[in-house]
Order: sequence, then C-alpha cells, then structure tokens
Amino acid sequence: ALAQAAIYLSLAPKSDAAYQALNRARADVEQTIAEPVPLHLRNPVTRAMREWGYGEGYQHAHALPDALPDMACLPPSLAGRRYYFPTDRGVEKRIAERLEEIRRARGRQS
Repeated sequence: ALAQAAIYLSLAPKSDAAYQALNRARADVEQTIAEPVPLHLRNPVTRAMREWGYGEGYQHAHALPDALPDMACLPPSLAGRRYYFPTDRGVEKRIAERLEEIRRARGRQS
C-alpha cells in the first residue's frame, strides 16, 4: 500500500495551490485585527449563551436542499476574500468547476 501511495503521488498532477492558500490565510491572520466570531457560528452550550444569541441563524448545510448555506463565516473586514485558487490540472480542475457552481448558485461573481 505504501508503494502504491508513493507511485500515485509521483504521477499525480502537481500544484501548490493549497500551500499558497494557507500562506494567504496566514498573512490575513497576522495582518488583520482579531475580530470576534460571528454569533451564528458560536456553539450555544449553555442557556445563557442561547439567550445571548449564540448559534442563532446558523444554517446546517446537510439540512438544506442544495447543501449550500448562505451565511457569512469570515469577519466583515475579510468578507468576499478568496484564498484558494485551484489550477486547471488534475482534480483541481473539477474543484474549480465546483467552486464556480457554488458562486453562481449564491449569485456571486467569480
């Protein structure tokens, strides 16, 4: 199995798109003000947290017909920011197509 994995990896189309995405995200973490996590993304583990609005408005993707929640997950200062730009090679080509489908479904431009 290890030999098969090594062969697969040596023959797979190469890309550093994920690495570059990590670098872009890391730069934003280092260069932006630490904003609070939006209330709808906070886990309401106590009654007080529920009363404060934690988790209110959260959209569970698996429960939606198209599995595409339309809720902000980035802080306002980073709204619309993109980090991952897949290549047009290998599986990344299909990932790019899927990302474009999602953007169209949400009514956003590429």
